Amino acid sequence: MVWNRIFPKAGGGSARRWLRINEEKFKKRRVDRLLKGPITLFDFSYNDDAADALRTAKDGGWRLSDDEVIGGYSSANLKVITSHEQLDQESMNGSSGNLKVTSTNSNESFRPFIRWQGKLDTRIGETSKVDRSGFCAIKSPSFGSAASFNGFGYNAMEVTCRASSNRDFTINVEISNMMPGLELYQNTFSIPEAWSEDNKRMIRVAPDGFVNIITPLKEFQSIARNRVKDLHKNISLGAEVDSIGIILKDRINGNFTFDLAKVRLINFYHGEILGEEDEDAPY
Repeated sequence: MVWNRIFPKAGGGSARRWLRINEEKFKKRRVDRLLKGPITLFDFSYNDDAADALRTAKDGGWRLSDDEVIGGYSSANLKVITSHEQLDQESMNGSSGNLKVTSTNSNESFRPFIRWQGKLDTRIGETSKVDRSGFCAIKSPSFGSAASFNGFGYNAMEVTCRASSNRDFTINVEISNMMPGLELYQNTFSIPEAWSEDNKRMIRVAPDGFVNIITPLKEFQSIARNRVKDLHKNISLGAEVDSIGIILKDRINGNFTFDLAKVRLINFYHGEILGEEDEDAPY
């Protein structure tokens, strides 16, 4: 049982995740450049990442949660989309929400992703003891000690995603430290309908509707018990990332669809991602 979780037959698992990230780090260390190119945390075009997304949290996969745990009424589900045929079937079933996605007959240009969709409901349950409700969340498997980037100095996170409407999503980043437990940092982003660019956050829109959102690490805030813990404490350069999560808690009732294709740590300066050309170089 333990071995199947570490090295599942279908791919993925904590050991393969650890090996892949450390292989990327090894390649980057051989680049004679102070500011390295991007390192991929998750990419669902990789068989191992897609396999992990197909598993339940109990089996080492992504974790779903919602306000049902506090007596609420929100709910969501998660699935992996790996082909045009599968996406077309989703559209026929009415499972794409308001997403306007064009499809072709070739899978060569298809971008695999995980689809997180559900319904946000801010009603408070009759037996609930809370004063507000309405959230849905997903959380990645742990990286263990693999995602430790001391010496790399990454200053931003890039999230490749799209959504059915312009909602405010929150990125959760859990950081390992010397003390027992994990530190939680959050930042909010929305997915625009049009292309825009500035030196802090660049958004590039692809023909398939996916956008690349750049979130500087200095914009993340330290969180404790759902409140800002320290306004002056940010994610340090070279931090050890334990997991990534996305939350929808914008208090807008109704259905939502969120597609996530890739998450990378990057060096982002003067409106450019440094080292893009060396990401897949065979060092």
